[in-house]
Amino acid sequence: MAAIEGCNQVHIYLTNATASAKISSSCTRSTIMHFPKEGITDDQLDEEDNWATYAVPEVFTTTIADHKLVTEGYMEEE
Repeated sequence: MAAIEGCNQVHIYLTNATASAKISSSCTRSTIMHFPKEGITDDQLDEEDNWATYAVPEVFTTTIADHKLVTEGYMEEE
């Protein structure tokens, strides 16, 4: 697990071996996750087109469901 706190414009690059890692962010802005696209090996990561790139949500919506809080990050549709 990695933790990022109070940062701005952080880019996190994960390989196939680390793609399932948990990342905790608090008070961060413009955090971008990069990980290999499906079917890409670590040996192919020298090419930029082989990376999937997604922004970590900065906006969250919380609702109550079954007497519990449910928090979801807002992500724009592509």
